[in-house]
Amino acid sequence: MIWLALIAGIVGAVGALLLKFSNKKKFHLGTSALAYVIALGILLLALRTSPVGIAYALTSIQYPTALFLGKYFLKEKITNLKIISTVLIIGGILLLAL
Repeated sequence: MIWLALIAGIVGAVGALLLKFSNKKKFHLGTSALAYVIALGILLLALRTSPVGIAYALTSIQYPTALFLGKYFLKEKITNLKIISTVLIIGGILLLAL
C-alpha cells in the first residue's frame, strides 16, 4: 500500500495551500489542520505494510504538488530552478517506488 503514502503527500500539499489561504480567513486554518490530520491518518495506514524509509520518502510528492497548487491557485511564479528541483524529487520518488 505504498500508494497511500503518495496520497498522504498530496493531501498534505492541499493542507499547505489551505494554510496559505488561512492568512485571509480563519476558516481555512481549521480546514488546513484537518487536511494535515487526514494526511497523517493515511500515512499511518501506509506504514502498516510499507517500510518506513520508503513511505516517508514518498510523501515528498507534497513538494511538487504544493508547487503546482501554488501556481494555479495563488498565481505564484515557477522558475527554472523550481522545475529542475521538482524533476529531481519526482525522479527520486520513481526510483524508490520501483
